[in-house]
Amino acid sequence: MSRRYKPNAASACFVYSVEEVMKLYNVSQNTVSNWLKHGLIAGDAKTPLLFRGAELNRFQRERRMRNRTHLRPCEFKCFACKAASFPDPELMSFASTPKGAILANAACPDCAATVQKILSETECDMLRNRAVPNTTEDTRDEIYGPVYGDIGNAAPNVLENHSQNDRVLHQWQGWAGRFAKQTQAAHLAAIRDFENHLNGKVFAQITTDDAASYRDALMERSRMSKEEGGLSRSTLAHRASHVASFFQWLAKQPGHRHLAKLDGWLDLPKGFRAKADEKPAKPYPTLEQAERALAAMRSSTLKGRRDRAIFAATFVTGLREDALITLRRKHIDPLARTARQDGTVMRAKNGKSYVARWFPRTEAFQEEFCEWIHEVDALGLRGLCCTNGLRGGHPLSPNGFILRPL
Repeated sequence: MSRRYKPNAASACFVYSVEEVMKLYNVSQNTVSNWLKHGLIAGDAKTPLLFRGAELNRFQRERRMRNRTHLRPCEFKCFACKAASFPDPELMSFASTPKGAILANAACPDCAATVQKILSETECDMLRNRAVPNTTEDTRDEIYGPVYGDIGNAAPNVLENHSQNDRVLHQWQGWAGRFAKQTQAAHLAAIRDFENHLNGKVFAQITTDDAASYRDALMERSRMSKEEGGLSRSTLAHRASHVASFFQWLAKQPGHRHLAKLDGWLDLPKGFRAKADEKPAKPYPTLEQAERALAAMRSSTLKGRRDRAIFAATFVTGLREDALITLRRKHIDPLARTARQDGTVMRAKNGKSYVARWFPRTEAFQEEFCEWIHEVDALGLRGLCCTNGLRGGHPLSPNGFILRPL
């Protein structure tokens, strides 16, 4: 089976251990070892090895580039994993074909499948002469980076810049496992931005002057255009907050207690977001305009009435989009004029639960909403999935959504 790995499977700012790389790509430890021999770069030479997500993506992109018909000297194409690689010459066998050509048989270093190649005399001599330890093919095609011969015990190649903090960040990732992946990625992007600003300086050596320098750089970027690398004040404020919270955590770790002195040095001025109010307010419909839009919507079909109910519910309950489309019949109380957001079953922001009273001056929308609820009850869909029931005429799941679009 083809084993082509996604070139963007890893998150660029994350740090991965060998076990996490194995889980991410569903490979064995031997495969990771072979990747190291074929150009994957570890964060440092210490064990256990750690890898940056950006480096994993780079390696997989270049590995895909090798998936081609034109091969370099001594390079074999594996038809099992679709990769081009350099098998171990010591485990290679040579045979002659009936026409006198030389056929080499070897094992793919990635998936262990058998690979074959008809060699020229020059290639055959090159493979036989590669008994010198730690020989490399990178000088033949530099675009693909260092490709180590599988002879000897060469140490893994390591990143030269900004790699000294990866072990600290990997430890932070373990602590931040309580956050969603998107939240972790946002924090790590801010930390990497801070690290790049200081040219990879070790976190344990950060001073108050470094923190002040980054704070001033953020304020300067707020005055830049997007083409110049500027960011919105909200984004910059979040980055400062993320970096500050990271150092608050780091100051509690052994060997980093002295970083508690950074507390407050990354805070931005209170008026940093003052200019945000200068933006024109986003246009929104008035209730009268919304009522006219509701009246213009189709009501002759069941799907049309469902759409009208969705439109009306946005004004009646004020629920967010994700919460609205996962609203269930049991969450609506037409008599009490309430809608309950249940964070355990609805796609609610931060899993928040609360009871929303229907907004005043929405009587026209409330009437439309209640008519749909009564129709749902009359159809017997109270405990069934309204969407699937309307489509196929029979329930397919007990979700009970009453507003989910078809």
